[in-house]
Amino acid sequence: MQATEAYDSLRSRIAQAWTAMFFCVTCGFLNDLILSAATNDFSKWEFDPGTFGLKMVSVVMTIYIFMPILIRNINAHWFRWFCLVATVFFGLFFVAHQVAHALTNTRPFNIIHIFDFAHHILVVWTIVLTARWARQARPDIEFNASALPQAS
Repeated sequence: MQATEAYDSLRSRIAQAWTAMFFCVTCGFLNDLILSAATNDFSKWEFDPGTFGLKMVSVVMTIYIFMPILIRNINAHWFRWFCLVATVFFGLFFVAHQVAHALTNTRPFNIIHIFDFAHHILVVWTIVLTARWARQARPDIEFNASALPQAS
């Protein structure tokens, strides 16, 4: 596989992983919503996520929607490192959120979602891929010293 193909393949896998993480978050949110509808009890939503938390969920969902598009369209070296930092942050944020609920015994729906664990697994894999991508040189701008004019 040529360098350009390997670079694009890695970017595609990272974009796909962000899309899959978005689906995990969305499915977990919908699972809680459907459970509330099935039991006709929406009272738990007042505290988790609450009005502020719902605004945070909206921002998080928007980031998840745009990340695959940005990953496929921005080649800047700084952006690749930003993606790595963002992936680590999102992973730690979701683990910390789940651990906080477990330690304080405040799971609003008293269940642990398979979607949470799927998200954690995807984050670890995405961190590995993104770290590889961040360290790669862009194949279309690799420095070629032999192409420079030679001094006589």
